[in-house]
Amino acid sequence: RTMQLERPKTFERLMQRAGARFVMLGTPNGGSWAPMQVLSGDDSFGNTLTAFGAPFQDHAARQLMARMPGFLQLQAALTEPGRRLDREATWQALADADFAAVNDYNWWHNEQVQLNAYRWGVPPQAVLDAAKAFREARDAQRERDLPRWADKLLLVVGHARFTPDGYELGAQGLDYLNATDAGDGRVTRASALLPGVRTWAVDCEHGSLPDHEAAF
Repeated sequence: RTMQLERPKTFERLMQRAGARFVMLGTPNGGSWAPMQVLSGDDSFGNTLTAFGAPFQDHAARQLMARMPGFLQLQAALTEPGRRLDREATWQALADADFAAVNDYNWWHNEQVQLNAYRWGVPPQAVLDAAKAFREARDAQRERDLPRWADKLLLVVGHARFTPDGYELGAQGLDYLNATDAGDGRVTRASALLPGVRTWAVDCEHGSLPDHEAAF
């Protein structure tokens, strides 16, 4: 999809070839909650990365990832006015509230090295601005350009028992809500779907979609 926006002539030549297809596997066309999960320390894969790459430097590693525009481009709800996730102040407020709740709940953790495990990475405003512009361009593309190629686009979605779809703040901190429509563990089905694009569902989670031989 980025190629179609940045190099439209190249994309058009590809799609005009006989038998050309554009296949998407669990693509977060509408975004995913995975970036926030990583930055809040609630993602097992993200925690593995921070622990392996920088032992006892959880917060520093998350803050480094929070400065990566390509990572934040994947964040869901960046363009929803009510959530204001395109504002650094919103992320900081969520981070502060979550840290305060967790700190009260785990009152025996009072060493800085222990507390760092609960500190969020907060994306700077410039990174959020770039990420929001990226999402807005692809939302416009979805309505303006993709229908022309709908007969050549194919989408495969997976299935998992839990797929984050939003959040709520409770007494013990921030919790992620489960998608009501289904998802693959990373991407909700509603986020993956594109209008007019043929879609298949397979019974495996997001990370296993390229290896699901029964679907080949």
